[in-house]
Amino acid sequence: MASTRQPVLYDNLLGGLETSLPAHLLQPSQWRTLHNMRHDPGLVQVEKKRVYAAFDTTTVLWIGSIPNPNAQGYGKVLFLTTNGLYTIIGDALKTGLVTDSNYRRWSIFLYNGSLYYINELNPLRRNDGSSDVALANAPSGRYATLWYDHVVVGFPTYKNSVYPNRVMWSDLYNFGVWEPDNTNEADHYDFVEWQNTDFPFCGVTGQGKLGSTLWIYTPTALIPMVYVGKPKVIQVVESNIITGIGNTFPWSLAVMNNVHFFFDGIRKTFFAFDGQTPEPIGEPVRQYMVDNLNPDPALASRMWASVDFQRGEVIWRFVSRDSDGPFDKLVRFSFWYKRWSTGSDENVHAFCGPTFRVKTMGELTGTMGGLTGTMGMLGTDGTEIPRLYGTIGGDGTPIGVVPVLGEGQEGVGEGGSGFGEPP
Repeated sequence: MASTRQPVLYDNLLGGLETSLPAHLLQPSQWRTLHNMRHDPGLVQVEKKRVYAAFDTTTVLWIGSIPNPNAQGYGKVLFLTTNGLYTIIGDALKTGLVTDSNYRRWSIFLYNGSLYYINELNPLRRNDGSSDVALANAPSGRYATLWYDHVVVGFPTYKNSVYPNRVMWSDLYNFGVWEPDNTNEADHYDFVEWQNTDFPFCGVTGQGKLGSTLWIYTPTALIPMVYVGKPKVIQVVESNIITGIGNTFPWSLAVMNNVHFFFDGIRKTFFAFDGQTPEPIGEPVRQYMVDNLNPDPALASRMWASVDFQRGEVIWRFVSRDSDGPFDKLVRFSFWYKRWSTGSDENVHAFCGPTFRVKTMGELTGTMGGLTGTMGMLGTDGTEIPRLYGTIGGDGTPIGVVPVLGEGQEGVGEGGSGFGEPP
């Protein structure tokens, strides 16, 4: 018989002090969540973000970098808006991408030093840091994953038809071939067998690799696929399919090398999955999600997950009942310490850890003869880009202007602009 002598858990903690009941000190084993605090041994308050750079009045939806193979640790820092791809200093690499009034995010991967990106309105594109091209014949789609030198696209739009339940993959090494025949490895699969009429959601809601297996997520099932080569190419392992559970919202899946984290919107809780059995981990914040997640499915489904590897955290930002669209609340899970915390959010749409960037040729000063070092190392002078958070524009600052604010100046909040960083 299991023991019933378990400690009582409390919310609304501040440094171990319970603030909603008569004040008394609690043991660490009784802590459950802290609001706007990092639940680690340091127990520090989450920093307020401040403006790092402002770029026009658009929304920054992704921030990342293309590594430099000639200078390890350096790279070209880029960001994606709703309709363009830019460098960190605001130079346009691609403009005029298709957009509409719906909330959409980008799916990105790196391959052979190039950035590949896609969403539901824009077919797969490749950017090597200077040139940007659309891949011929490629579909558009919600998700894209590189897997055994194939591109796998989930929730694709192909030849003007949308396939919410479909996953497509390209030919081996050839990302411009998507029509299957006897000589290539392109094909597709429709995940319709495991839909549940009790759940009001359907379609592919995520995909991610665990070891040699590619897992496809729907709101009601987790389906494994393995690569077997010709003639079958990819096989769905039906004996390992997990049903009755799933990732409900389009961007709430967090993918790490050996574990996935996802949110089941029916149960209002979070799960960790290592390829065996989904483990519920979100009980400490389940009631917080029930009380705060916006009841409008269109707004609730904007929830998005990010992984902060430097701090060992997975963060889910969401639109609460108090908001009509901007992200204003979040929950944070420390996979180092296995603890949760809750927090407020400043309408953050993108995240990137600190990195070093290589200056462009236009930023280098002096004459060519006065520059020292090899061409591949020029511009690697230790210019560090801090931790960046992309938010929505609002002050009309034109692209290319990079105002760096000092300590104590106003941070990025609702209606802020461009990027933010902690003080």
